[in-house]
Parts: sequence; C-alpha cells; structure tokens
Amino acid sequence: MMNGKPSDMHLDSDKEKEFQKIELKKGIRIRGASAIIVFFGLNVTAFSILLKHMEVERLPAILLTVFVAMVISDFISGCVHWFTEAWGPVNNPIIETTLFLPFQDHHADPLRCTRIDFITTWGDLCIITSSVMMPFVLMLLTFSPENIQNWYLFLVFWTSGIAISSTTNQVHKWSHTHTAVP
Repeated sequence: MMNGKPSDMHLDSDKEKEFQKIELKKGIRIRGASAIIVFFGLNVTAFSILLKHMEVERLPAILLTVFVAMVISDFISGCVHWFTEAWGPVNNPIIETTLFLPFQDHHADPLRCTRIDFITTWGDLCIITSSVMMPFVLMLLTFSPENIQNWYLFLVFWTSGIAISSTTNQVHKWSHTHTAVP
C-alpha cells in the first residue's frame, strides 16, 4: 500500500497478469455478452407474463413480496461474497474465474471495479442468475393461468429476487465511484 491509499494496492504481478489474461480472452467476453442478452431476455419474458396476470387488488402483497425478495437477495449476495473470501479459489477454471478471482482482485484493488466495462461488470453474474431464472420462466410459460395465479407471489418473489441480485456488481461498482460533490 503506497501512501496509504487503497487505489495504490494491487495484486502481485503474477496474479494481475493472470487476471488480465482471463479478462481479455475473447471467449469469456462472448460468454459474458451472451449471458447478459439471455438474462435480460428471460427477465422481459418473466415480467411480461407476471404483468399480464397481475391483479391490482393484490398490489400491496406484490410490493411486500418484492421488498422481502430484495432484502433476502442482498443477504444472499453478502453470503456469496463472504464465501468467496473465506474459502478462496478452487481448482475449477470456470468457478475460479467467475467467482473467486474477481472478488480477490477487488480486495487488492478496491477501485478496479470502477474501471471495468459493462460486460465485465454484468457478464459472470448473468451466467449464474440466468441459470437460476430459467426454471421460473419455464413455469410461467407452461403453467395455466389458474396455476400462475395460485403461484403468483411465489413467482414474483423468485423472479424479482433474481433480477435484483443480478444488480449486485453494478451497485457495488457505483458504491466505489467517487465523484466530486458540486
């Protein structure tokens, strides 16, 4: 740490080089961009169906469900953050590059997340959230209108919780963005 500033902290040169290689690989960029497109497509599909079947008289329960999903999503993202720090990298290239390396790099250079682009910020998390969102979208696409109504709050909870959790990296990035107050 030079001059006591967090922005002066960096991973050792071998880890930094390793992370740069991973980030710059074309396949990983394509994977991230594809995951973002799939995730946003799943969200548009899910929320369109939920909106189509929404009953206005249930709005207070729906808003409460979304709030509870937001709180639980925040807690779960905190647990994932703790897990990646406490249990470190594993010998699995996908899990290591998707979860562990970005978290470890963030602690060596906390402001690095402010210097990365949209695909890097959203891509890996969209891989995870898309795979979790897919079963709920399939339920919405295959359930009868009566089943959607019976399971409505459950589906709202999961789809909104997953959508909210997908913003974790972006919100964290914003929290590290320091701008001058006018």
